[in-house]
Amino acid sequence: MGNYSHPDFNPTADKETGFVTKSILCIPMRNSSGAILGVFQALNKRSPAGFTSDDEKYLRGIAKIAGVRLENALLQDALEKEKQLSLLGQLVGGISHEMKNLLTPLSFAQIIAERYPQDEDVQRYTKFITAARDHALSQLEEVRDISKPSKQNEVAPEDPALVGHEEREQ
Repeated sequence: MGNYSHPDFNPTADKETGFVTKSILCIPMRNSSGAILGVFQALNKRSPAGFTSDDEKYLRGIAKIAGVRLENALLQDALEKEKQLSLLGQLVGGISHEMKNLLTPLSFAQIIAERYPQDEDVQRYTKFITAARDHALSQLEEVRDISKPSKQNEVAPEDPALVGHEEREQ
């Protein structure tokens, strides 16, 4: 059985799997703001002396590079999603515009209703047509509002001079 005396070590995984942790080296993987994205963990170095400060430096370098790369990948993914939403918004905007143009002739129902104020059938039909047109226009506006990209999801373009900058500071 391994030496599980360190207060930060949780032996639960070893007990459940039968694995024996003899030595461990954990290094946080951080983004450019310093927030932790994950942890690199190395277990059971073959050397009886365990992990050295050189091992720690090496793993820190790997974690730093991985953190920057992961952050860049996440930003790239967010940018791609924002581009897709923008294209969808443009498409919906174009379709909405065309649909509004197609609904324009229904506006003449109001003119017809004004010309025949005494005709109950004309009033009933034109009221129905006008209500249907207004409802369709309202639905189009809702779709356009939903399809607009929100400002909070916008991704600022990266400065190419800064990408990977943290890697070179070693």
